Amino acid sequence: MKNKLIWYAFGFFILTGCVKKADDLFDKSPDQRLNEALTAYQQALTTAPNGWKVYVYPKGLETSDNLSVGGFSYFMKFTDANRVAMYSDFDTVKAAVSFESGYRLKAAQRPSIYFDNYSYIHVPADPDATISQSPTGSDGKGWGTDFEFAITDEKVQGDTIHLKGNQNNSIAIMVKATKAEADAYAAGGLKASMKKLKNLNALGYFKKMSFGSKSYFIRLNEGNKTISFLWLDGSGKEQSFSTGYLSTLEGILFTIPFSDGTQTIYGINFTTYDPVSNVVGISINGVNGTIVNNGSWLTLDVDAPARWWKYSADRDSWWTSFTGFTVNGVTDALGLRNIPNFYAIVYWSAFNPAYDAFSIFTLASNSLSIYGPAVSPPSFTSDGRIIFTYYGSFGTPPGTSATLINNLRTQITDPQGYYLIQTSPLSYDMVSKDGKAWITWEWL
Repeated sequence: MKNKLIWYAFGFFILTGCVKKADDLFDKSPDQRLNEALTAYQQALTTAPNGWKVYVYPKGLETSDNLSVGGFSYFMKFTDANRVAMYSDFDTVKAAVSFESGYRLKAAQRPSIYFDNYSYIHVPADPDATISQSPTGSDGKGWGTDFEFAITDEKVQGDTIHLKGNQNNSIAIMVKATKAEADAYAAGGLKASMKKLKNLNALGYFKKMSFGSKSYFIRLNEGNKTISFLWLDGSGKEQSFSTGYLSTLEGILFTIPFSDGTQTIYGINFTTYDPVSNVVGISINGVNGTIVNNGSWLTLDVDAPARWWKYSADRDSWWTSFTGFTVNGVTDALGLRNIPNFYAIVYWSAFNPAYDAFSIFTLASNSLSIYGPAVSPPSFTSDGRIIFTYYGSFGTPPGTSATLINNLRTQITDPQGYYLIQTSPLSYDMVSKDGKAWITWEWL
């Protein structure tokens, strides 16, 4: 029900945010009315006894990179001294440790909230990709989010405030928190919820979600904060839907609700996790369910490995991964992002007539270094796997990285090979046969 209320507020914002209402306060000047609005919003922010839940949906990367991403959630408590304390779902540290900074309300074209000291809300907007963990992998873009927001409501009313980013047009919704919710944030509830989300990857890649009479395969992309659903319709045809997500105290809330034509899902609440049976308990729309390791994908495209390999060879260029391998639920389990000046992992088909390249790209002072293991031209199995055999190495990795490069060599030469699952026209997931290890490749 909470998720539905948030989404009703979101829908109201979309439908009314750009409509100018008639102004019946002509007995006052525009400046007087603006100052009164600022005073009213200041009072609303600071007198909410339990603070605010804030949901931010970045929009900048949709415009600049045609890239859809998930959102970020915050809990904020404002004071009359223009200070705000907050938690954030950017990572588990920020979810559990409150940070205080400054804010102010300013009379721009519309009343606006400015977070004017560096704080948690600035981190996903940081131009340094190593700080923002930008899904583009490039400096200067972050997540395409904002830290200055115009208030789009005509006046203070109810328990919800609608905002729009002044630079990237990000959508944000502020909802008054209850005392129980405020206490939960202070007690580390957001961090605990995010750890439950991590349990999904511990299941493996082939995740099947069931509740009521419905079942879906789901795919989680932590790098973009997106989740995908796959299912068979009544005629047996495969259908899919992808949306972004952000974390809440109960689980995750979707950027766009998922509907298969018979029901709408606003998010997933995580209730339990049994590491012995490897089952995650969930609740959706008040109905209990489970997510388990199915052992295989909904349908497998046996031609995908050869298609993926040929796409790189034909273009004499490479597939890129910024997040590395997830193994047994651990993101970047090989620790490759710990390599000094790490930029990306790439796979370059037919890099040399005798071998393909699994390369580490490092970037320092605009100087690019390339090194890593080489593999012989791969073999392809009839059931849709690609198998790599070690050929040698190229480039000179720093001495401190030799162990990590060896870990990469061991992983990619798994004798059982990998399935390739196409997730978009220009992205694939490469998944080990047992589903316990995978890496996402993108064509940039």
